[in-house]
Amino acid sequence: MERKLYNTFYKRVKNIWIAERLAKIVSVLGTAIYCILKTLSGRQRTFIADEHHAKAIIQEISPKPDIKFRSERTACNPEVDVSVIVPVYNYAAVLESCLHSIVGQKTKYQYEMLFIDDGSTDGSAEILQKFEKVPNVYIYREENQGISAARNYALSKAVGKYIMFVDCDDFIEETMIETLMDEAYAGKYDIVESAYYTFAEKPGTGREYVQRPVQMQEQNYLKLMKYTGYPWGKVYKRELFDKISFPVNAWFEDTIVKFLLFRECKKYSYVPIPLYGYRQYEGNFTEAQIKSVRGIEHYWLIEWLAGMSKELSIGDEKTLYFAVLYHLGPIFQYRISSIEENVRKQVFYMGCLLLERYKPASRDEMKMSFMYCELENVLLNKDYAGWKNVCKYI
Repeated sequence: MERKLYNTFYKRVKNIWIAERLAKIVSVLGTAIYCILKTLSGRQRTFIADEHHAKAIIQEISPKPDIKFRSERTACNPEVDVSVIVPVYNYAAVLESCLHSIVGQKTKYQYEMLFIDDGSTDGSAEILQKFEKVPNVYIYREENQGISAARNYALSKAVGKYIMFVDCDDFIEETMIETLMDEAYAGKYDIVESAYYTFAEKPGTGREYVQRPVQMQEQNYLKLMKYTGYPWGKVYKRELFDKISFPVNAWFEDTIVKFLLFRECKKYSYVPIPLYGYRQYEGNFTEAQIKSVRGIEHYWLIEWLAGMSKELSIGDEKTLYFAVLYHLGPIFQYRISSIEENVRKQVFYMGCLLLERYKPASRDEMKMSFMYCELENVLLNKDYAGWKNVCKYI
């Protein structure tokens, strides 16, 4: 909540110090209002359901996807600093602008560009052909399998010491690679993230999302969760992808950033300069996801990622527990918000059981905020009404 408030205030006052303090004040007030409403609502109300029945209901409406990883990798070329990966699917109207912004980077660093045509049918393939002779551009064509498969295919070909993802309808500023790689090398960071702005018409215009720079010398997963989980707008040390790839055959594939990659990250830095342009428009895929019953796949993906965490020995039991908790909060409620109420309750119940499954034996050193402790409480007590209320204020 505080980060959203910060963004709202920053857009108006354009001052980091003022925006931070206003966000803090309003966040505290919101917590106070939550506590008052909680007191007035009385005791908790446990939602009772049968696990097998609940799972059968959600399986019938949105079947559990057959999620796959792809782990093949090409050896690193130490002369290539960063591999820029761009999945392309049916964005011919804006694609050329995106690709020119990548090709035209002003930087001393060596970078390769991997453009993956994911079975486009709208003329995007012809636009890609214009870039075939550009040095260090590699174009691959695959049958349409979705953005995760396209990213994974590119990861299997990439040779850079760092990885960067760009969505094909977006735009990057000409100094993005230079700025992020300067920071990455200077601090030997695993992940470096820039601020971003949004635009609808002309790249370079829109709202800037800027926060104070953060350099973390030691892994602090709870602190990292304040930052965006989008794959784009960051450079990643390639070793982070040694065990990890994007989940194929499931929606919400970018969940791996916070669930797996952030938990593997030991050193992180945030550069408060808006270098990535995110295109906004009505009717985009994100909006379609929220209106679909496939929003239930958020649950299936969290269940699968938790199992993969164990299988791949990623993080410890406490970061795994908080990862599950975090993803069963507001983002979970938002993604299943359009589903019929009774079904939503069944999905909520399965989420509660999932959190119970990964509860650590000890809570020592888990310094969660008050509102996340409240979220944990309502989930462990299967309080559906309480969960809806907590998610409004967290």
